[in-house]
Amino acid sequence: RAGWAIQQGTCSSTVNCASPPPLADGDVKYTLKSEYSHDERVEYVCQSYYTMEGEPYRTCINGEWIGQMRCLKPCTVNDDDMRQHNIALKYAD
Repeated sequence: RAGWAIQQGTCSSTVNCASPPPLADGDVKYTLKSEYSHDERVEYVCQSYYTMEGEPYRTCINGEWIGQMRCLKPCTVNDDDMRQHNIALKYAD
């Protein structure tokens, strides 16, 4: 016999996020806002010569920023290190 099927709905609300956290040796790519909506994301960039480890995005999810990345310091060598470890630079066209 046919009848009515009653489904109970769920009610949920989402929470906005404040400005995203800073990234050491990096910056947010676009102008910061004071508030971001649920599912809105920001893109980070590293400072010159630093390398991004991880995805460059953080996403606002129910009031929290989700996403992990860091900016890796560039590798540098000075003359003393080069002599001590017998490192030679080669140039090729």
